[in-house]
Amino acid sequence: MSKSIVIIGKGPSLHRCTKKFIDSFDHVAIVNRPIYEGYEHLISDHADFEFITEITPPAYSEKWKNKLNLQLTLNQITSGFKEYYKQWIHGKYGFDLSINLYPDSGILIFEHFVRNKENKWQGEPLIMEEYDKIGLVGFDLREVGKKGYYFKNDEAFDCVKYLWDNGTYDKDGVFRSDSSGNPQRQVNSSAEYMNDTFKKYSNKEFIIISDYNFEKLDNVKQL
Repeated sequence: MSKSIVIIGKGPSLHRCTKKFIDSFDHVAIVNRPIYEGYEHLISDHADFEFITEITPPAYSEKWKNKLNLQLTLNQITSGFKEYYKQWIHGKYGFDLSINLYPDSGILIFEHFVRNKENKWQGEPLIMEEYDKIGLVGFDLREVGKKGYYFKNDEAFDCVKYLWDNGTYDKDGVFRSDSSGNPQRQVNSSAEYMNDTFKKYSNKEFIIISDYNFEKLDNVKQL
C-alpha cells in the first residue's frame, strides 16, 4: 500500500502552502520546531515525526504537544542520525562540513525518508515506512539576498537570534552570508543533491513548494 509524507521546512515559500495540502499526506515530518501559532492555515496543526538538533528551540507548550500528537521526536545529534547522513551526502556533493549549518537538517531528513527500506540506516529509531509520494515545503535552499524564514524576525526563538547578531541575516530577515565566505557553494550542493535524488527515485512522486527552481522532471511537480 502506497504511503505519502510531507516534510515542512522553514523557508518563506511556506506562505504558498495550505492546511489542505499538508492534510492530504499520510504523515508529516517537521524540522527544528517550526512556529505553528498563527500559521495553522499554512502548515495545519499536527505532525508525526519531529527532528531536533543542538540549537532546537524549547519544547512546544502542552497545548501544542496535545494538538500536534507527535509519534516520535528524534535528536539528530545524540542518535547519530546527523553524522551518519551528513558524511554520506558530503562524500558525494561536497558540502562544507566546517559550517555546522550544512547540509541543512531538511536535506538530511529528506534523504532518510526518500530511501527505500532496505537502504535505510537500521540503527534509527524510526518507523521504517516506504514513501511513494513526498511533499517538500519551505525547502528554499537559503539563497543569498532572499529571506531565510517564513516567520517575522521578532517571532524567532532566542536560540537562533545570534544569526541576526552575527550578520548571517539582516534586519529584514534576508540571508547575507555565512562563515564559509562562499554560501553559493552550499546552495549549489543542495540543488545538485536534490535534483540527482529526484532522478534516482524516478518511481516516486515529488510535490514541491519552494522559491528555488529545481529541474523539470516527469516525477516532480513544483507548485
